[in-house]
Amino acid sequence: MPVITAGSSTLALLRVVAERREGIYRPVVRAFWDELVRAPLARAAATVATLLAAVGVAATLLFGLTATDAATATAVQAAALIAGVALLATIVTMLPLIARGEPGTVSTLWLSVLLWLRRPHTALAGAALTVAVGAGIVLAPPLALAMGWVWARLLIGLSHSAIGSVPIGVVRNER
Repeated sequence: MPVITAGSSTLALLRVVAERREGIYRPVVRAFWDELVRAPLARAAATVATLLAAVGVAATLLFGLTATDAATATAVQAAALIAGVALLATIVTMLPLIARGEPGTVSTLWLSVLLWLRRPHTALAGAALTVAVGAGIVLAPPLALAMGWVWARLLIGLSHSAIGSVPIGVVRNER
C-alpha cells in the first residue's frame, strides 16, 4: 500500500503548496484523493522505478565499499555518488513539475534533467534540503508533518525559481 500512496501523497502535498502560493485554497484530503484517483498505477510505477534506481545506486556504492582494490573501490564509489546526486536532483526537480500538472512522464523527466543541468545549484539545493529533511524525520519523527510542509514550500519555491529560467513555451506559465 505505501508504494501506491507514496507518490500520490507527495504530489498532493506539493500541489496544495503550489496552489496556496498562487492564492488557491482547497482541502489537503481532496488534493490527495485527486492525486490518488488520477493515475494510481502510473504513480506506483514511478515510485517503484525510483526505488529500484535508488537500490541500484546503493548496490553500486556497497560494491565500491567492499571492493578490495583501492582504484576500483574509488572509481565505483565516485560513480555511485555521482549517480545518487543525479538521481536525487532529477527527483526533486521533477516532483514539482508533476505537481504543477506538466503532461507526460517521459517529457517531464527530460524537462527536469534539462532544468537541473541548466541550474545545478537549484537542483543541488533541493537535493540537500531533501536529505536534511529526511535526516530530520529520522531523528525527530513527531516533527515529520511540519518538516514535510517546510520541505514542500521550499521545494516549490526552488522550482519556481528554476522554471523562471526556462525559455517561454517549454513550461506553461500558470501565474
